[in-house]
Amino acid sequence: MWESICSVVIQTWHKEKAEDRRLIIRPKISAQPCVRLFWVRAHAGIAGNERADELAKRAALTKKTAADYDRFPLSYAKRVIRAASLEEWQERYAEGGTGEITKCFFPRVEQAYRVLRKTEMTSHLAQTLTGHGGFSQYLHRFKLKDSPYCACDPAKIQDVLHVLEECPMFLRERVALETEIGVIVGRGEFPTIVEDDHKRAKFFNYCCKVVEKCSKLNRN
Repeated sequence: MWESICSVVIQTWHKEKAEDRRLIIRPKISAQPCVRLFWVRAHAGIAGNERADELAKRAALTKKTAADYDRFPLSYAKRVIRAASLEEWQERYAEGGTGEITKCFFPRVEQAYRVLRKTEMTSHLAQTLTGHGGFSQYLHRFKLKDSPYCACDPAKIQDVLHVLEECPMFLRERVALETEIGVIVGRGEFPTIVEDDHKRAKFFNYCCKVVEKCSKLNRN
Protein backbone atom coordinates (compact mmCIF):
# COMPACT_ATOMS: atom_id res chain seq x y z
CA MET A 1 0.00 0.00 0.00
CA TRP A 2 2.87 2.39 0.77
CA GLU A 3 4.15 1.88 -2.79
CA SER A 4 0.75 2.91 -4.13
CA ILE A 5 0.66 6.02 -1.92
CA CYS A 6 4.15 7.00 -3.04
CA SER A 7 3.20 6.55 -6.68
CA VAL A 8 0.31 8.97 -6.24
CA VAL A 9 2.28 11.49 -4.18
CA ILE A 10 5.15 11.52 -6.67
CA GLN A 11 2.79 12.93 -9.30
CA THR A 12 2.64 16.17 -7.27
CA TRP A 13 6.41 16.61 -7.21
CA HIS A 14 7.01 17.88 -10.73
CA LYS A 15 9.94 20.31 -10.47
CA GLU A 16 10.09 20.80 -6.70
CA LYS A 17 13.52 20.60 -5.13
CA ALA A 18 14.60 17.67 -2.99
CA GLU A 19 13.85 19.58 0.22
CA ASP A 20 10.33 20.34 -0.96
CA ARG A 21 9.81 16.66 -1.65
CA ARG A 22 10.91 15.77 1.84
CA LEU A 23 8.46 18.30 3.23
CA ILE A 24 5.69 16.54 1.33
CA ILE A 25 6.57 13.04 2.55
CA ARG A 26 7.61 13.83 6.15
CA PRO A 27 4.09 14.70 7.46
CA LYS A 28 2.67 11.52 5.98
CA ILE A 29 5.30 9.40 7.73
CA SER A 30 4.89 11.36 10.99
CA ALA A 31 1.16 10.75 10.96
CA GLN A 32 1.77 7.00 10.88
CA PRO A 33 5.33 6.31 12.10
CA CYS A 34 4.76 2.55 12.20
CA VAL A 35 5.01 1.35 8.63
CA ARG A 36 3.48 -2.07 8.03
CA LEU A 37 3.94 -4.07 4.85
CA PHE A 38 1.18 -6.20 3.37
CA TRP A 39 1.03 -8.45 0.36
CA VAL A 40 -1.93 -7.63 -1.83
CA ARG A 41 -3.09 -9.34 -4.98
CA ALA A 42 -2.39 -7.38 -8.16
CA HIS A 43 -5.23 -6.29 -10.44
CA ALA A 44 -7.84 -7.16 -7.83
CA GLY A 45 -9.65 -3.83 -7.74
CA ILE A 46 -7.65 -2.28 -4.87
CA ALA A 47 -7.85 1.46 -5.46
CA GLY A 48 -4.25 2.34 -4.57
CA ASN A 49 -2.77 -0.42 -6.70
CA GLU A 50 -5.05 0.27 -9.64
CA ARG A 51 -4.15 3.96 -9.51
CA ALA A 52 -0.42 3.18 -9.35
CA ASP A 53 -0.71 0.85 -12.35
CA GLU A 54 -2.66 3.48 -14.27
CA LEU A 55 -0.04 6.15 -13.61
CA ALA A 56 2.82 3.81 -14.55
CA LYS A 57 1.10 2.95 -17.82
CA ARG A 58 0.39 6.60 -18.57
CA ALA A 59 4.02 7.53 -17.91
CA ALA A 60 5.25 4.80 -20.26
CA LEU A 61 2.90 5.88 -23.05
CA THR A 62 3.21 9.65 -22.74
CA LYS A 63 6.84 10.16 -21.72
CA LYS A 64 8.19 13.02 -23.80
CA THR A 65 11.88 12.70 -22.99
CA ALA A 66 14.19 10.67 -25.21
CA ALA A 67 14.90 7.05 -24.37
CA ASP A 68 18.07 6.39 -22.40
CA TYR A 69 19.49 4.37 -25.30
CA ASP A 70 18.53 6.79 -28.11
CA ARG A 71 22.11 7.17 -29.36
CA PHE A 72 21.71 3.95 -31.35
CA PRO A 73 18.83 1.51 -32.00
CA LEU A 74 18.19 -1.28 -29.54
CA SER A 75 18.57 -3.74 -32.43
CA TYR A 76 22.15 -2.50 -32.90
CA ALA A 77 22.94 -3.10 -29.22
CA LYS A 78 21.58 -6.64 -29.47
CA ARG A 79 23.64 -7.26 -32.61
CA VAL A 80 26.84 -6.02 -30.94
CA ILE A 81 26.26 -8.18 -27.86
CA ARG A 82 25.50 -11.24 -30.02
CA ALA A 83 28.64 -10.65 -32.11
CA ALA A 84 30.80 -10.39 -28.99
CA SER A 85 29.30 -13.60 -27.60
CA LEU A 86 29.90 -15.45 -30.86
CA GLU A 87 33.50 -14.21 -31.02
CA GLU A 88 34.21 -15.47 -27.52
CA TRP A 89 32.49 -18.75 -28.39
CA GLN A 90 34.63 -19.01 -31.55
CA GLU A 91 37.85 -18.65 -29.54
CA ARG A 92 36.84 -21.44 -27.17
CA TYR A 93 35.62 -23.57 -30.08
CA ALA A 94 38.86 -23.17 -32.05
CA GLU A 95 41.13 -23.75 -29.07
CA GLY A 96 39.18 -26.70 -27.67
CA GLY A 97 40.57 -30.18 -28.07
CA THR A 98 37.18 -31.73 -28.82
CA GLY A 99 34.74 -31.48 -31.68
CA GLU A 100 37.28 -32.08 -34.45
CA ILE A 101 34.68 -33.77 -36.66
CA THR A 102 32.20 -30.95 -36.17
CA LYS A 103 34.88 -28.43 -37.17
CA CYS A 104 35.21 -30.19 -40.54
CA PHE A 105 31.65 -29.12 -41.31
CA PHE A 106 31.56 -25.86 -39.38
CA PRO A 107 34.99 -24.25 -38.93
CA ARG A 108 33.31 -21.13 -37.55
CA VAL A 109 30.69 -20.94 -34.83
CA GLU A 110 28.56 -18.30 -36.51
CA GLN A 111 28.14 -20.57 -39.53
CA ALA A 112 27.03 -23.45 -37.31
CA TYR A 113 24.68 -21.12 -35.43
CA ARG A 114 23.16 -19.82 -38.66
CA VAL A 115 22.80 -23.19 -40.42
CA LEU A 116 21.67 -25.38 -37.52
CA ARG A 117 18.97 -22.93 -36.46
CA LYS A 118 17.08 -23.81 -39.64
CA THR A 119 18.00 -27.51 -39.76
CA GLU A 120 15.86 -30.29 -38.36
CA MET A 121 18.20 -32.37 -36.24
CA THR A 122 17.85 -36.16 -36.40
CA SER A 123 19.85 -38.93 -34.76
CA HIS A 124 21.60 -39.78 -38.04
CA LEU A 125 22.51 -36.16 -38.71
CA ALA A 126 23.82 -35.77 -35.16
CA GLN A 127 26.03 -38.83 -35.70
CA THR A 128 27.31 -37.28 -38.92
CA LEU A 129 28.23 -33.94 -37.38
CA THR A 130 29.87 -35.41 -34.28
CA GLY A 131 31.31 -38.71 -35.48
CA HIS A 132 29.68 -40.39 -32.50
CA GLY A 133 27.61 -43.24 -33.85
CA GLY A 134 27.54 -46.64 -35.48
CA PHE A 135 31.03 -46.49 -37.01
CA SER A 136 33.61 -49.21 -36.35
CA GLN A 137 36.14 -46.74 -34.96
CA TYR A 138 33.65 -45.30 -32.46
CA LEU A 139 32.21 -48.66 -31.46
CA HIS A 140 35.69 -50.14 -31.01
CA ARG A 141 36.62 -47.22 -28.76
CA PHE A 142 33.92 -48.33 -26.33
CA LYS A 143 34.72 -52.04 -26.80
CA LEU A 144 31.48 -52.65 -28.66
CA LYS A 145 33.33 -53.96 -31.73
CA ASP A 146 36.50 -56.00 -32.03
CA SER A 147 38.07 -53.94 -34.80
CA PRO A 148 38.02 -50.24 -35.78
CA TYR A 149 38.64 -51.06 -39.44
CA CYS A 150 36.23 -50.86 -42.35
CA ALA A 151 34.94 -53.89 -44.23
CA CYS A 152 36.13 -52.29 -47.49
CA ASP A 153 39.82 -52.40 -46.48
CA PRO A 154 41.43 -53.92 -43.36
CA ALA A 155 43.90 -51.00 -43.33
CA LYS A 156 41.24 -48.26 -43.31
CA ILE A 157 39.76 -46.92 -40.07
CA GLN A 158 36.01 -46.66 -40.45
CA ASP A 159 35.01 -43.27 -39.11
CA VAL A 160 32.42 -40.83 -40.43
CA LEU A 161 34.90 -39.03 -42.69
CA HIS A 162 36.01 -42.29 -44.30
CA VAL A 163 32.50 -43.45 -45.14
CA LEU A 164 31.44 -40.04 -46.47
CA GLU A 165 34.56 -39.28 -48.53
CA GLU A 166 36.15 -42.45 -49.82
CA CYS A 167 34.56 -45.72 -48.78
CA PRO A 168 33.82 -47.73 -51.97
CA MET A 169 30.76 -49.29 -50.31
CA PHE A 170 29.01 -45.93 -50.76
CA LEU A 171 30.58 -44.98 -54.09
CA ARG A 172 27.30 -45.07 -56.03
CA GLU A 173 25.51 -42.72 -53.62
CA ARG A 174 28.54 -40.40 -53.46
CA VAL A 175 28.93 -40.10 -57.23
CA ALA A 176 25.20 -39.46 -57.62
CA LEU A 177 25.40 -36.65 -55.07
CA GLU A 178 28.52 -35.11 -56.65
CA THR A 179 26.83 -35.11 -60.05
CA GLU A 180 23.73 -33.48 -58.61
CA ILE A 181 25.40 -30.69 -56.63
CA GLY A 182 28.49 -30.22 -58.81
CA VAL A 183 30.94 -30.47 -55.91
CA ILE A 184 33.40 -33.19 -54.90
CA VAL A 185 32.36 -34.69 -51.56
CA GLY A 186 35.36 -34.14 -49.30
CA ARG A 187 36.10 -32.48 -45.99
CA GLY A 188 37.67 -29.51 -47.75
CA GLU A 189 34.31 -28.79 -49.39
CA PHE A 190 32.01 -29.57 -46.46
CA PRO A 191 31.81 -25.95 -45.18
CA THR A 192 30.93 -24.70 -48.68
CA ILE A 193 28.31 -27.40 -49.20
CA VAL A 194 26.49 -26.79 -45.92
CA GLU A 195 26.42 -23.04 -46.58
CA ASP A 196 24.20 -23.50 -49.65
CA ASP A 197 20.57 -24.33 -48.83
CA HIS A 198 20.00 -26.50 -51.91
CA LYS A 199 23.28 -28.41 -51.67
CA ARG A 200 23.02 -28.78 -47.90
CA ALA A 201 19.64 -30.51 -48.06
CA LYS A 202 20.90 -33.09 -50.56
CA PHE A 203 24.21 -33.54 -48.73
CA PHE A 204 22.57 -34.09 -45.35
CA ASN A 205 20.19 -36.59 -46.95
CA TYR A 206 23.20 -38.49 -48.34
CA CYS A 207 24.95 -38.39 -44.95
CA CYS A 208 21.93 -39.76 -43.13
CA LYS A 209 21.57 -42.65 -45.58
CA VAL A 210 25.26 -43.55 -45.23
CA VAL A 211 25.12 -43.38 -41.43
CA GLU A 212 22.00 -45.54 -41.35
CA LYS A 213 23.64 -48.20 -43.52
CA CYS A 214 26.79 -48.14 -41.39
CA SER A 215 24.78 -48.66 -38.25
CA LYS A 216 22.99 -51.65 -39.77
CA LEU A 217 26.23 -53.21 -41.02
CA ASN A 218 27.98 -52.81 -37.68
CA ARG A 219 24.99 -53.99 -35.72
CA ASN A 220 25.52 -57.42 -37.20
